[in-house]
Amino acid sequence: MAEGFLDGSKRGEAIEEFGSICFDNLLSRSFFQRYHNNDSQFVMHDLIHDLAQFISKKFCFRLEGQQQNQISKEIRHSSYVWKTLKAFKKVESFFDIYSLRTFLALSPYYDRVPNFYLSKKVSHGLLLTLRCLRVLSLTYSDIKELPHSIENLKHLRYLDLSHTPIGTLPESITTLFNLQTLMLSECRYLVDLPTKMGRLINLRHLKINGTNLERMPIEMSRMKNLRTLTTFVVGKHTGSRVGELRDLSHLSGTLAIFKLKNVADARDALESNMKGKECLDKLELNWEDDNAIAGDSHDAASVLEKLQPHSNLKELSIGCYYGAKFSSWLGEPSFINMVRLQLSNCKNCASLPPLGQLRSLQNLSIVKNDVLQKVGQEFYGNGPSSFKPFGSLQTLVFKEISVWEEWDCFGVEGGEFPRLNELRIEYCPKLKGDLPKHLPVLTSLVILECGQLVCQLPEAPSIQKLNLKECDEVVLRSVVHLPSITELEVSNICSIQVEFPAILLMLTSLRKLVIKECQSLSSLPEMGLPPMLETLRIEKCHILETLPEGMTQNNTSLQSLYIDCDSLTSLPIIYSLKSLEIMQCGKVELPLPEETTHNYYPWLTYLLITRSCDSLTSFPLAFFTKLETLNIWGCTNLESLYIPDGVRNMDLTSLQSIYIWDCPNLVSFPQGGLPASNLRSLWIRNCM
Repeated sequence: MAEGFLDGSKRGEAIEEFGSICFDNLLSRSFFQRYHNNDSQFVMHDLIHDLAQFISKKFCFRLEGQQQNQISKEIRHSSYVWKTLKAFKKVESFFDIYSLRTFLALSPYYDRVPNFYLSKKVSHGLLLTLRCLRVLSLTYSDIKELPHSIENLKHLRYLDLSHTPIGTLPESITTLFNLQTLMLSECRYLVDLPTKMGRLINLRHLKINGTNLERMPIEMSRMKNLRTLTTFVVGKHTGSRVGELRDLSHLSGTLAIFKLKNVADARDALESNMKGKECLDKLELNWEDDNAIAGDSHDAASVLEKLQPHSNLKELSIGCYYGAKFSSWLGEPSFINMVRLQLSNCKNCASLPPLGQLRSLQNLSIVKNDVLQKVGQEFYGNGPSSFKPFGSLQTLVFKEISVWEEWDCFGVEGGEFPRLNELRIEYCPKLKGDLPKHLPVLTSLVILECGQLVCQLPEAPSIQKLNLKECDEVVLRSVVHLPSITELEVSNICSIQVEFPAILLMLTSLRKLVIKECQSLSSLPEMGLPPMLETLRIEKCHILETLPEGMTQNNTSLQSLYIDCDSLTSLPIIYSLKSLEIMQCGKVELPLPEETTHNYYPWLTYLLITRSCDSLTSFPLAFFTKLETLNIWGCTNLESLYIPDGVRNMDLTSLQSIYIWDCPNLVSFPQGGLPASNLRSLWIRNCM
């Protein structure tokens, strides 16, 4: 069909273009396969995928690791998936393909990506010979600098150097007038951009988040085609003023403006025309000045006032702001799309703006404030009689508000936070007033180090997770009114030994219990644990000596036990355990049956013993027939792993991993070797 419409040359160009599209889709498929491992994520049907491979095979090529395929000189688009350090030398195979348009260096790893060595010879060779490149990606390589010869790539449109240790970019990069995308995310050694960056007038996407830039180069205002600018750093005496953002009217997505302390005149902030940037979704305003003096607060307030964003904004973060009050626009109902707001280290603001008026707000964090004493009615805002503040709020965080004493709750029918799922109040040592009375859909409540808070917990019939640290006994006692709790963590509560046993028996839905640093805890209740409890963690309770034998008499659900208590001497037999971790319990004895026919651990699959069980000299593998992973660290008296003579024919088919570290007296394994046919990992270190 193509012959009827296109002559030979144009047909070739069309096929190449289609091949390029196919190649992009192949890369997309490869990406999804590595990162999602789920066929439902694929955007291409297998038949279409095969067709794309067939059509594009002449022009597109994917090289993986040590693959030895012959590389055709006709290819136009190539990716290289490296798998070993030395494999990157195969990049030199591309030097003879002078018409290559695309070169992408990819990593096969999705969880942690190492930097791979890229010699100067290779990087220089790429730039000197592949002059037709449109797309070049060297992300995650260990490239530290680009040669001046980057200017040879006159056709380059896309350059990705993100996640590399590159420290500088040559000025010659500013001659790449066709460049549309420059990716420098997480280049943490990069402190400056080329001084003539403004010459790249066709640049549309500049990602520089995660860098350590000290300033923006001058004439950024010339880059009027920019759609993406993740970061703008205001220079003090050199570099771009914040006003140069004025003509970047197409900015979208995320923009973070740092070092606003360097704005010399609030009129410059007004000139930036933030209110006109209607495509921005997320804005961060940061002064980065912990040493500002009181006289500067008026200047900071004026700058913030002039930086009012467009009402389309969805997320706003204000950090290190040292003005004495927030701007009048913050909290205006006109911000109908605002879903997330964070006020961090606004240390001089003695009152909060009317944030309850933001009807779409879902996530609110107020972190670090040195003068806020009361959260009052101004926080909720004003409205008609039917007005209900925070109608959409789902997460609310107050953290490190050092002098906060009182929370004046709004008290409307149905609760002032009708959709609040999570409430966190952390490190507010002077808070002593009430909390909201009724939170109908709250599922998670965290109260940390609020030592003067003496009140009942809110009525929360849907609550599932509760975390209390350094709270008064009144707060602890009110837990009994929250019977739906499934996860409970208590830390550093002095009255726990008196109050806790009775409370615990009433939490019949509890599935996870964590007890930390409770120095009065000497024992758990003899009458047993909640019947549905599956996970128990006890950490740093230094006077706890025993766990009672009968603690699981009403519980057959306990599957995971983690214990880290240096005075503990004994553990009960818990047949239902699947995971057992014993940390820093030198005095404890591991419960073992006298006969191999009696199995105390019929379901245990994971065992970790760290600097514990000093009396253990021989570890009897025969009692752990379902064990999959065995970790033994720092058990100084351990001498051997053994299997009794009477069970020589046993097969530890479940055992897959053994890690033994810092056991200096270990001298032997079972005679004849380990009967573990599925063992995959065996690590023995510092065992002499």
